[in-house]
Amino acid sequence: MEKKSIAAEDEHPSHMGIKPAISALEKAEIKPEEIDLIVYCGVGDYDYRFWSPAAKIKGISAGKSSHTFEVENFCNSGNLGIHICRNMLQTDSA
Repeated sequence: MEKKSIAAEDEHPSHMGIKPAISALEKAEIKPEEIDLIVYCGVGDYDYRFWSPAAKIKGISAGKSSHTFEVENFCNSGNLGIHICRNMLQTDSA
C-alpha cells in the first residue's frame, strides 16, 4: 500500500470520489458528457440520509446523461459493482 486516504472533518465519502474522477477524466482527455455509467460502491456510509452519493459525484464530475446508482454490499461492493458495470456496458444498456 502506497498511501491511505483519510477524509478531512468537512469531507464526505463522495468528495473522495469526485477528486479522482475529475483527475482521471482530465488525464484521459475524456469529456464528462462521454461518461455512460457511474456507480458508487460502498459499505453503507452515506453522506446524508436522503440523497445519493453517486448522483452527487455525477452532478459535479460527469455528464448529465449517464446512468447513476449505488451498490451497497459491504466488502463485496467493488467486485459486484465491476460485474454489474461490465454486464451493462457489454449489453450496451448503459
